[in-house]
Amino acid sequence: MKSLQHKVLLALASITGILTACQPAPEEQPRKVQKEVILIHTGRMMGNVFPLSLMGRDIAPLQYYQFIAGYVEAVRRDAALRGATVFLIDSGDGLQGSFASKVTGCANMVEFYNALGYDAVILGNLDAAVRPEQLTALRAQLFVPFVTADGEPGFPGAKNHGIITKDGVSLAILANFHGELDYSQKPDQFPSYFAGDINRVVFPFRQHKQALAELKSQNPDYIVFNWFKFESPNEAPKIVSEIADAGVDLITAHRIYSRSRIDTWASSSYNWPLPVSENTQRANNGYVIARVDFGRDENDRLLVTKAPTRITMDKNSLDTMGASPDAKVPAMMEKFAPTLLEANQTLGTLSASLDEDCILNIYLNSLTRRYPGCVALYSTQSIRAPWPSGPLTSARIFEALPWLTPTVQVRLTPEQLAALSKNENFRTLGEPSDPQSPALITSAFFGILLKREFNLPADAMTVVSDIPEADSFTEWLGQNPDALGEHFSPANSNTQNEITLNTNHETIH
Repeated sequence: MKSLQHKVLLALASITGILTACQPAPEEQPRKVQKEVILIHTGRMMGNVFPLSLMGRDIAPLQYYQFIAGYVEAVRRDAALRGATVFLIDSGDGLQGSFASKVTGCANMVEFYNALGYDAVILGNLDAAVRPEQLTALRAQLFVPFVTADGEPGFPGAKNHGIITKDGVSLAILANFHGELDYSQKPDQFPSYFAGDINRVVFPFRQHKQALAELKSQNPDYIVFNWFKFESPNEAPKIVSEIADAGVDLITAHRIYSRSRIDTWASSSYNWPLPVSENTQRANNGYVIARVDFGRDENDRLLVTKAPTRITMDKNSLDTMGASPDAKVPAMMEKFAPTLLEANQTLGTLSASLDEDCILNIYLNSLTRRYPGCVALYSTQSIRAPWPSGPLTSARIFEALPWLTPTVQVRLTPEQLAALSKNENFRTLGEPSDPQSPALITSAFFGILLKREFNLPADAMTVVSDIPEADSFTEWLGQNPDALGEHFSPANSNTQNEITLNTNHETIH
């Protein structure tokens, strides 16, 4: 009997132990979050906000802004329920680069930023042609990571650094371009002028220590270092520890995909002293935004409550969070449709597609034919899109050559021209009529770059055409269809010489 009772007690103890082991462990108490922020950042939109009615008409590429608007609206609803503050910023290259922003004078992007309530817009190198008067209606704070020779912000009315306050939370932003890379190492990757003024020569802002000291003295809740043209190094460069020591809490980064357009944007994590919220434009014509949630713990230390994430802007992403594409902002954009349709002229039809390299050769040929006796020069990486077979339109041409830059002539020495001819970053075409004082014909962007590199005198560069180079190229092609070869059929060979372009870039309200 005693043995049986003992066995029963042992069995009960065993069962009790099993039940205890199966019970869930007590939940870890969540850390208290103070002044929580949801930071969403876009980048490299390149003016791509078109009326949705124009998609499929050889004007508008794939549109994603309706998904961005729907996502932001859903995040703000969620943030209101939990008491978080949403900050929405654009990291750079947002305003210029599309046929829509060219024709409307960036009015499409100003309306988009205002409609979504962007808190800050940071200008990138592709925004060099944007003029101050085009942004007078923009309500977001403007930042620019470039300065003039006398230290003034590269864009009038913008700041290199500043503080935005919202719902009692202050967010300081320091605008950066290309980390700590010196201009002299890769001059072709930096803008040569800004604010649409070829005389407003700019340099990357590098006075980070002084700027951060100024920001920190104002006691903002958070300091963000916006790193545009992020190099994505595996090891944290020296600048990271320096800005961390100076009080930066977070890096918002935007990495540019390679020219090969291979989609290599897989999620990256950085074992750095600062968290990095990285965004990369997808190479397959989709679009990705970046998001990171953070706050302060009870000891006032930064607490990342939601790890940096990249979200593809499509219907599937919105479905997972119970959100829908926005309809209000696309409706606002429809007023631009008639103007864009009128500006988008059809030059003819291509029976075969032309790649970027072929387009570059055609453009160089156009320069030598327009300016006889000059050597044409252009970057090997400046053509941004191929021309598919089918209608060749103004919009298609601008998509490949999205530059509103004047054309200039630069006088060089024979030795300087020889050095450029050997530079793998450039391609030249033609022979100079004066070999002892060769004249180069190129974009004002490269003309200013060459003036810097060769320390040329002021009169070495002269403007030969104020018409934006994309417009003058389009007009020239309309008048010289033979330059496109046997695969091109002009729309109307009897009226090709009558083609003119709408070069009015004033803002459309």
